Amino acid sequence: MKKKHGFTLAEVLITIGIIGVVAALTAPALTKNSSQAQIGPKLAKFVNSFETACENLFYNENISKLTAIGNALPDQLLPALSEYLIMTPLSEDSGNYTYSTGAGELSTTVEDENHTRVYILKDGSLLVVENAGGADHLNGRGAYRGTEAVVIYDINGMKEPNRASRDVFKFLVDDSGILIPFGSQAHKFLNPDFDAECNTLTNDWDDSFACTGKIADANWKVEDDY
Repeated sequence: MKKKHGFTLAEVLITIGIIGVVAALTAPALTKNSSQAQIGPKLAKFVNSFETACENLFYNENISKLTAIGNALPDQLLPALSEYLIMTPLSEDSGNYTYSTGAGELSTTVEDENHTRVYILKDGSLLVVENAGGADHLNGRGAYRGTEAVVIYDINGMKEPNRASRDVFKFLVDDSGILIPFGSQAHKFLNPDFDAECNTLTNDWDDSFACTGKIADANWKVEDDY
């Protein structure tokens, strides 16, 4: 009679323990890689949706530039685009939306000051439009020259971490409705004096948001842990 071979209970428990340890070590990395892989496509989709909405707005209103909407662009732009992007204003009882740099030492609160407007898109992402550069913009100087507004886009809405270039990304909008990723080669061509470099660990505002341009220039891919 042949003797049956099998695993003892101790061997099974040891094996399960080893598998558990390996899973615990690899799961965070897999989750992080999966999350990073989703950033680029979400940003590309948003850019396409925003620019298409502007094209439709131009066509239906028989205009050719955003400034034709009005002088206080943030006040005018989001309500005008809401029909095409399908979005609603952030309700007053939602509280203020705040985003920060990676170091967390700088932050800004989105309120009604400076004509800032905040909207929630149908997929739960969040869109903020701010004035671009004030007098410097009007006089053709500063980081925002040649653009009409600043767009902040949060891919997961009010959810944390609300950190620059982690889930919150920055764009400039030119008068033709084109989004210019902050810190991209297109942005640097527009403003040769711009010298910020992608770094989300710093408390520097421009360096933190310059990673938006790095992702765009890599064909909407997060190539490394910036």
